[in-house]
Amino acid sequence: MRVIRDDLKAITGEQRIEIGVGASRMMEFDGETADASQPSHIALEQLHFGSTPDPVTVASAIGDTVGLQGKILFDASPSVNVVTYELRTCLGTTYRVSDETVVESLDAKTPPLQFLTKAGLSTSGASRLFRIYAITSDGNEKGSPNIRITRP
Repeated sequence: MRVIRDDLKAITGEQRIEIGVGASRMMEFDGETADASQPSHIALEQLHFGSTPDPVTVASAIGDTVGLQGKILFDASPSVNVVTYELRTCLGTTYRVSDETVVESLDAKTPPLQFLTKAGLSTSGASRLFRIYAITSDGNEKGSPNIRITRP
């Protein structure tokens, strides 16, 4: 259910919502830990509303023999409210979002839309999985399909 800030204020008289979760578990929200069995007040501004952006389209991803690095060229997400692109990676042969780390960020309005990286590509024959995330002004994000780069 999508709630608009003004509608919530008109209904409740304030821009906060109360979330109560049963059981004695700890929860984390916006970097703070709280007992989930106790009601929590969360400012509406902390919640991410809006839509998930469309992912980027990867034009090419190669192991660059000149710079001895990965070179990823991509087309912008068609979503108009994308403000940042992030290149992320994780170890292993299967991409796991829970293990990913941010390699680099790029302002969406700054051409060229490319990432040059040596992350995980330190030796000849090294291979690494990457994803490019489109991130909107309201914090929503969508990752590209996996991108595998092998350094020549």
